[in-house]
Amino acid sequence: MIMHCIYSRSCDGFVRQKHLKSLLLMDYEDWAIPYIVKVCDEYIVEILEMTYDILKEQDTERIKRFCLENMERFAKAIIE
Repeated sequence: MIMHCIYSRSCDGFVRQKHLKSLLLMDYEDWAIPYIVKVCDEYIVEILEMTYDILKEQDTERIKRFCLENMERFAKAIIE
């Protein structure tokens, strides 16, 4: 899980997509959620579509809770 999180930040989009997919398909821990959310603010459509397709079949309450608990951080990133 740690390896997939690290490689989800790779500068190579194909590597990033491969490891994000592996992460999304496993029973990931709460500490891995920021790595998943971070990818969603990027511009690579194929990765966003893959993420959406996988997450739409899952219970995303933990991700929603993480986003709500960190809303100030997201708002700050949008303003900057």
